[in-house]
Amino acid sequence: MKSVLGIDLGSTGIRATLLNETGDVLARCSREYGDAGRWIDPVTQEAQAEVRIFLAAVKDIVRQVMQTGGIHPSGVVGLAISAMAPGAVAVDARGQALMPCILWMDRRAVSEAEEIKRRIGEDRIFRLNGNPVDPYYGLVKSLWIKNNLPDVYRKAVKILSLKDYLVGWLTAILITDVSHAGLYGIAYDIRRNCWDSSILEELGLIPNKLPDPLPSDEIIGTLTAQAASELGLNTGTPVAAGTIDSAAGYLACGCVETGRSAMTLGTSSCWGIYTEADRWPKGMNITKAPWNPNGYLINASLAAGGAMIAWIRNLFFSDGQSTGGIPPHDELEEQAARAPIGCDGLFTLPHFLGERAPLWDPHARGVLFGLHPGHSRADLYRSAMEGIALSFYRNELLLQEAGVTMDRRILVTGGSGRSPLFRRILADVLDVTLEYVGDEVGSDYGAARLAGRATSLFSSLLASDHGERIVETIAPNSSAHRQYDRLYRSIYRDLYPRLKELYPRLTNLPRSGDE
Repeated sequence: MKSVLGIDLGSTGIRATLLNETGDVLARCSREYGDAGRWIDPVTQEAQAEVRIFLAAVKDIVRQVMQTGGIHPSGVVGLAISAMAPGAVAVDARGQALMPCILWMDRRAVSEAEEIKRRIGEDRIFRLNGNPVDPYYGLVKSLWIKNNLPDVYRKAVKILSLKDYLVGWLTAILITDVSHAGLYGIAYDIRRNCWDSSILEELGLIPNKLPDPLPSDEIIGTLTAQAASELGLNTGTPVAAGTIDSAAGYLACGCVETGRSAMTLGTSSCWGIYTEADRWPKGMNITKAPWNPNGYLINASLAAGGAMIAWIRNLFFSDGQSTGGIPPHDELEEQAARAPIGCDGLFTLPHFLGERAPLWDPHARGVLFGLHPGHSRADLYRSAMEGIALSFYRNELLLQEAGVTMDRRILVTGGSGRSPLFRRILADVLDVTLEYVGDEVGSDYGAARLAGRATSLFSSLLASDHGERIVETIAPNSSAHRQYDRLYRSIYRDLYPRLKELYPRLTNLPRSGDE
C-alpha cells in the first residue's frame, strides 16, 4: 500500500497524518510540546525556541504515526511539512542552527520595522507584495539578526523559517516555498516570485542568505540517510517544499476556488480568502496560495484567538476542576451561551500578542473595557469570543470596501473552532454562513495532500469528499448581527484608536526586578 505523510507544527503541538492512495486517513497522531511550548516572554514579548525541540517532536510523531498506521517505511512515497510562520533561524553550511528560532509571535524587531518604514517606505513595499511592515515578518526578523547578532549573521549561509529549517534537516537542501516567501515580506516580489535586490541592498541584507522560493507541491529533495534512520523511514523518500500552517489548513478545508475563504482557529486566528487578482486591500497579509503559484491568499488574520480564550478559561479553572459536575470547558460554554450579546457592556480587545491585520501594531495589548461588579466569568469568556469576532468584522468591512470578491460561506477548522458558541458568534457578527469541517482534518492533512500531489499519488490537491466532511452548517441570525453591528459602530471600532498612543508607553514601565 502506498501512502503519504503530512506533518504540521503549530504553536502548542505537532500533528501527523498518513493518507492512502485514495486519500483516506490511515492514521493521525498528535502531541504537545509540553512546558517547552510556552515560548513567549509576557514582559518583553520575545518568543524563541531551540530547534532541537521541534526536531525531537518530528522524530517522535513520525515514529508514532507509522506505528499507529501499521505502515512499512517502503509504503511512504513522500512527505510534506507545514508549520507556524514566519520565523527566523540562521544556519551554517551544514544546516546547523546558529541560534534559537525566533518565532512568529516575537515582537522584538520594532526598531527594525521603523527603520524599514523610513528607508524603504510602506507604499513601495505594498506595491511590491501587498504587505505592511511589522516585526512579524521574516525579513524584519532577519534585519534584527543582522543588527543585533552580527557574528551570527556573518556566519549564516541562510536565514530560514522553522519549516524550511526542518526541510533542510530532512534533505540537506535549503529552500523555501512560495507561501512562506510572502511571510518573509518586505523584499519579496510576489508577482515575479523573487527577491528584490534593490531593497535588500538598501537594507544591507545579503541576497544569497535568503532561500529560493519554490512551489509548495514541488519535490525539492529526498531524505538523507541520517534523517531516514532517525525517522524510521527509507533513505531517498521524496520531500515536497511544503507550506505555512494556515494555508495548509485552508487547503484541508477545500478553500481553493476564487472567493472562497476559510478560518483556521488555533493559538492565533487566521482567515484567508483565495483570489487570482493581484489587487489587495491595505492592512492584510498577502501570500501565494500553495495550490496555485499564480493565486493569492488575502490573510485577514489576528495575532491571538485561541491563546486568549484558553487564558481566560485557565484563569477560572487552573486546577481543571469545576463545581457543576461537568467538565469545566463545557460548564463555561453553557454559562456563556446564556449571557446576553454584548455581555452587558463588556468589550474585549484581543490584542494579547500585539496585533496583525489590519492594525499591525506590535505595542497593542489586550483590554477588558466596561467591567463592573455584575460581570461573571461567563461574561469574560463570551466577551473574549465576541472581541475576536468583532476584530474579524473590522477586517471584513475593509475587504468589502476594497471590493474583494468573497463567498458568504466560510469554512472553519482548528482547536478553538470546536466551540459551538464561538462558531455561532462568528456567524452572527460576520453575517455569514459557517461550514465547520471539524478538527480531524487540519493542516497536517493539507500537508499530506501536498505530498500526494507532489509525488503524483493524487491527481488533485483537493479531496473528492471534501464537501461531505462538513460537520455543521451555521446560518447567521439577522437580529443578532444587527446588535453586533451597533456594538461595533458605537464603541468597539473606537476603542483601539483611542488607546493607540498609550500602548507604547507600556514598554517604558518598570518591570519586575527593576529597582
